[in-house]
Amino acid sequence: MNLKKVIPYVVFLGIGVLIFYKLMTTEDIDDVLTSMKSASPIAVFSTFLMGLFAVVSRGIRWKYLIKPLGYNSSTIHAIAAVAFGYLSNTVVPRSGEVARCAALNSTDDIPLDKLIGTVITERIVDFIMLFIFLAVAIITNLNTFIGLIGKMYTVLLNPSEVEISCIVDVNQLIDLLHSIEVENDKSSNLMVYLTVLVVIVGVFVYIRKKFTDKLKKFIRGVKNGVLSIRDLQGKGGFILHTIFIWVMYFLMSYSVFISMPELKDLEVFEGLLVMVSGGFGMVFPSPGGIGSYQYLVNEGFEAINRCNIGVAAGNVVWFTQTIMLIIAGAIGYMVIIASRNAKFLRSNK
Repeated sequence: MNLKKVIPYVVFLGIGVLIFYKLMTTEDIDDVLTSMKSASPIAVFSTFLMGLFAVVSRGIRWKYLIKPLGYNSSTIHAIAAVAFGYLSNTVVPRSGEVARCAALNSTDDIPLDKLIGTVITERIVDFIMLFIFLAVAIITNLNTFIGLIGKMYTVLLNPSEVEISCIVDVNQLIDLLHSIEVENDKSSNLMVYLTVLVVIVGVFVYIRKKFTDKLKKFIRGVKNGVLSIRDLQGKGGFILHTIFIWVMYFLMSYSVFISMPELKDLEVFEGLLVMVSGGFGMVFPSPGGIGSYQYLVNEGFEAINRCNIGVAAGNVVWFTQTIMLIIAGAIGYMVIIASRNAKFLRSNK
């Protein structure tokens, strides 16, 4: 495995686990567990199902973007590929998009570059939906949102003056030592720099000549995938699935929240603010959003003056959805493997 990929993965996993540990140890663990147990089993199961429905709906919606490209994918394969992509994202952040495209390519022989283009289109649509949800959350909780952003900035982006001065001093020292080294060895290093430059230019020319055609073909495929939305057949179905997916995202959090005694009077727009806050936690590249999701859900609740409940509520949603994604992803993987093997046997008859 590539060490350059392993190191960031281990670092972000460590950060996520550390955040989770600090959250759990900052509060009384028994109180957190008691609050988690207070969530209605019916609400937890409903959250599981709603997350699963969103995965299925994503698979069906994907087909709307694939069809204008001239390919017909199996509904089961598309859903299985999406589920497998989520499983891949849970283990290795940012890998799910490529994983699901590769999975559907292996079962339905749809070009990978075109599939990636459709996924980019999906991301654009989902960004628009996220922006709409964010705008509604801001408008309905303006003062609270400003306070939340200010607190996040203070905690995450504004280190102490001592830390800043130390960083500056170290960087200045490195620059000074480097400049001295360059001055002393300028003449001896000149040939080395020229040699390296020649090698880099030579490699660039070779790569450009060898891979330009493949790169152009790949870019055309991605472009066709992105532009497939222009020729979308059944735009109404695509829009309805998009709305359904995002409503499920909201309800699978909100239903758990209001099932807990401390949050039974939580207003809809307050729940929306917490959902958006937790959504940003999932952007952090720790596997499955562990730690960062719970942290920002907790911050969202504290912003609306609901203290000592955010960690428990975030844990219930996070654990339920993680378990759902693992189960659905494992089933999706088995479906893909079985379909791939069946295709191989058919081709060898």
